[in-house]
Amino acid sequence: MIDQDIRMISQEQAAFEQNPDRQNVEVNPALAKVQQLIRQQALASENA
Repeated sequence: MIDQDIRMISQEQAAFEQNPDRQNVEVNPALAKVQQLIRQQALASENA
């Protein structure tokens, strides 16, 4: 299972590097909220 996770993360990173401006669709609402929180914290730290 860990090998599958590593491959999935590698594929996601490669896709991001090929097209960093593409908006990804997250089907898990909990992950979408975590991603939103991370973005908010990053913006807040940039403005601090």
